[in-house]
This record gives sequence, C-alpha cells and structure tokens, in this order.
Amino acid sequence: MRSKSNASNSDKAVAICWLFHLIGDVHQLLHTTKLITNQYPQPEGDRGGTCFYIRVKPNSQTISLHKFWDDLIVGSERFQTVRNAATSLRSSYQRNKLPELRETKFNNWAKLESFRIAKQDAYLNGKLSGSSDKNDGKLLPANYAATAKPIAQRRMSLAGYRLADVLNQLLGQR
Repeated sequence: MRSKSNASNSDKAVAICWLFHLIGDVHQLLHTTKLITNQYPQPEGDRGGTCFYIRVKPNSQTISLHKFWDDLIVGSERFQTVRNAATSLRSSYQRNKLPELRETKFNNWAKLESFRIAKQDAYLNGKLSGSSDKNDGKLLPANYAATAKPIAQRRMSLAGYRLADVLNQLLGQR
C-alpha cells in the first residue's frame, strides 16, 4: 500500500537519507552495543568500539575497533571500487541463501542479530583485548580480520536487501 505524504520534496529526501543511514547502521555490529568493563566503565563504556583501540598487525597504526569494522564493509571511498565490491558480494550472498531476511522488524535486526554477533564475534565474548590509549592499540588475534570480513559482508548484504524491501513497501512495488 502506498501512502501519500504532504511533506516537501526536500523533507522526503532527508527522510530517505535517514532511512538509508539507519538501516545501514543497525547492521554494523558496533552500532548496537557498548562494552562495559572496569577499563570501560558506565555509563559510556567503549562507545561502540570507538574508544577500544587495536592494531591489525604488529607495526600497523592504532585504530578503533569501530573503525576496523566500518572499514571491513567499505574500505574505499572510490565509487568504482565500492560498486565492484557490491557486485561481487551479490553472487556470494544471494537473497534465497540468507534466512535472516525472514526477520522484518528493525528492533530485532539490532537486538537479535547485530548485538548477538557483536558480543560473540566482535568482542569475542569479552575476551578481545583492547586499549583505552588511542596511541597504543592492542594487537588483534591472528585470525580476527579473516573471520570478521565475511561477517561484515553478510551484514552489508542483509542491509541492502532489507533496505530494498523497506523501500518497496513504502513506495509500492512497480
């Protein structure tokens, strides 16, 4: 069912941009959680990994865990690079092979999926070592990046399919 709106075109454009942003964000695991420990106390914790500093390799630059997961998803600002990555992911993550798509509630994408995966795979059930010193990140485990990449790709693919479904629902299938 299509709904008509009296909103201005500019307001509709802003709303569509927010929809893209929010659906993408809820699929980035660290947007759904914060680590609370003695090192990262209440109320802010590690702020979704933005204050949890790591290094991917022994001599690499210190970055936040949040940035690490963001970069797994896109990794480039060049349109052609992003387009090529998205095209190759489409064959690896076909709609009919993603049972998570049966879940249509936004809150469950966050609570039942992203939060659970963040706890288990991003924070390794609380066993991942990080630093609160942005100049001296802790080294990630050897297989962490290789394990994280397909998780991030799957989440990005789910976000794309779900965004398409929400847009079709809002705008009516043509």
